[in-house]
Amino acid sequence: MTGPLRRGDRQLHGVFRQKRAPPLGMYINHDDLSILASAPPQAENVVIQGLEKDVLDSKCSVQAMKQKIEILKRKIPSSQKINELKPGKADWMPLNPRVSGRWTHEELMLAAQGIRRYGMDFSKIVQMIPSKAETHIKTFYVSYQRRFGLDELVKEHELDLRHEDLIDDTTSIPSNI
Repeated sequence: MTGPLRRGDRQLHGVFRQKRAPPLGMYINHDDLSILASAPPQAENVVIQGLEKDVLDSKCSVQAMKQKIEILKRKIPSSQKINELKPGKADWMPLNPRVSGRWTHEELMLAAQGIRRYGMDFSKIVQMIPSKAETHIKTFYVSYQRRFGLDELVKEHELDLRHEDLIDDTTSIPSNI
């Protein structure tokens, strides 16, 4: 690219290109960068080896903590299961969760399960997902109809209802016999 850079140019080379942030959890220290830039090639290896040692030490401490957790799990009496000691859903869910239009992955899966279980009865599905209103569930159905195959889930629900009706009809004994 020769000549002056214009605003309409899609790619800017060199200093002008967009700066990218480091990966999540990685922090770049200015002192380390200045040492790497100003030192001879062998010094770079020393700095990198020091950083690799820090990473290895962190991994070792994580592994040691995992082993301590396993030891503590084994000390819990077998009559008491870990799941009993964990806080339940009622402990962490707010009493009146705010109604939100944003869908989390868990809410999407719950809505699909609700459609499988209750069909088009959106009022029952709303009871499964307290952070959504009935209009949210209806919009979910229209928006995610193809992605989650919601029509098929409704058909499965209807087949289950028919199957349950058939079972109820065959198990009921007429009273005049």
